[in-house]
Amino acid sequence: MRTAVWKAALAGVVLFILGVAAGAATIDMLEGEDAAPTAAEPVTVTSVETRTEETATETVTVEGPSEGQPGWSTCTNARRGYSIDYPSGWYTTHLRPAQACEYFHPEPFEIIEGTEFPPTGLFVFLTDQTVDSYVDEATNPMFFETVRRRDTMVGPRSAVLIETAATGQGESGPGERTYGYVVAVGPEENAFVVLATGLPGDERYEEFKDVADEAVKTAQFVER
Repeated sequence: MRTAVWKAALAGVVLFILGVAAGAATIDMLEGEDAAPTAAEPVTVTSVETRTEETATETVTVEGPSEGQPGWSTCTNARRGYSIDYPSGWYTTHLRPAQACEYFHPEPFEIIEGTEFPPTGLFVFLTDQTVDSYVDEATNPMFFETVRRRDTMVGPRSAVLIETAATGQGESGPGERTYGYVVAVGPEENAFVVLATGLPGDERYEEFKDVADEAVKTAQFVER
């Protein structure tokens, strides 16, 4: 009889202990579910300031004797597919290969990134515009007084000869003069421009015009 009572008492103690342990585990689980999530450690981001400085180009002369003009050199722009002659002793420079053979001048000059290109004695450019579109812009009466505008030919190609003086309302300074040719090139007849530029008071303007007359005759083109 005593043995049965002892066993019953022992069994009750064991069940009590197991019940306490189970209750503690349940409380821990509930607290874990209600607890706020742990914040991640903060991440520090370091900002880097980037600054681009204006860099002047070095003036270079493109070597290569011209077969068309004695005493002249040839400049070739392989990216745009043209070459043109210019007087030996003049200078030309560019920022990128696609801009080669665009600006020519008797004195050294620089082109600075992010600024307007300087006015030079001779400017050459193969555009994506038609001849009529370019000429209309170049003779816009708001910005230019048209001194002359007439149809002509440069070899087998049709062209327009223009001469203007800037009114000062646009990017060109008042009295800045231009003279030259807008030539139709390629199947789409894109405008190939050869212009002399004369700043007010520059007595070499007539000389620059003669250079444009001769340079345009030397232009050669290849398919791009």
